[in-house]
Amino acid sequence: MPAPQETELRTYWRQLWASTEEADSQDIWYAIDEIKFGYLRRFLPSGGRSLEVGCGSARLSRFLAALGFDAVALDSEAAAVRLAGRRFQAGGMVGDLLLGDAFALPFADESFDVVLSTGLLEHFPDPSPIVGEMTRVLRRGGVFYSDIVPKKFSLLRAFDRLSPSRSGPWERPFSKKEIEALLSNAGLRRPTVFAAGILLPPLPVVRRWRFFARLQEKGALLFYKIARRLDGTRVAEMLGVYYFTCAKKLKRHTGDAASLAARRAA
Repeated sequence: MPAPQETELRTYWRQLWASTEEADSQDIWYAIDEIKFGYLRRFLPSGGRSLEVGCGSARLSRFLAALGFDAVALDSEAAAVRLAGRRFQAGGMVGDLLLGDAFALPFADESFDVVLSTGLLEHFPDPSPIVGEMTRVLRRGGVFYSDIVPKKFSLLRAFDRLSPSRSGPWERPFSKKEIEALLSNAGLRRPTVFAAGILLPPLPVVRRWRFFARLQEKGALLFYKIARRLDGTRVAEMLGVYYFTCAKKLKRHTGDAASLAARRAA
């Protein structure tokens, strides 16, 4: 029997992706993903095969496809997979969009050069099996990426208590040290983890009027483009909404290296 938060999550995502507009609007969330991807680009190989787990609309996969990657995207919700496919098609891009389970990825070991997720891992009490699966299908020396949105105070959520009816998906807390331990336990090394995403909170009343809502959106976007300079600082630790998380899979297991050293010594 699924846990209560699992049932809540599935209902939330099913309704969200079924109601999401066809067009990929250039809003603040698009700008946030562009900036995330800008941080990620310096870690990426020049090309190869990528997998986005829990892809939603698969925006990061589309960014990768635009760079020439062979992009594969997977989600457990059929509505998300259909939306991702339509957006790939609208952008004139090619990608493999699949329905599947993040806990049991339908791919062979070491199949991808890049494996990534966005806003996924914090939605599970124990995300280590998902990270383990993502690492399993990642090639040695490949790049693991996730942005994690933990349950914590952030400037974006400063007014949430004023809107008790606003309910989002279940989230767990995460600290930088916990994220680093999660990566390390999965066999990932050289982690880059930093807090980011200082965003203005939406004013609940403003959303009732379209003109003011659009004005607020433009102001939030301008603020974010300035505030991004604080990403990776203590201010972002206190006020940021997500953690940028990137690491590499070891080219050789520690045990393999130890065995090789022993053979050489003999």
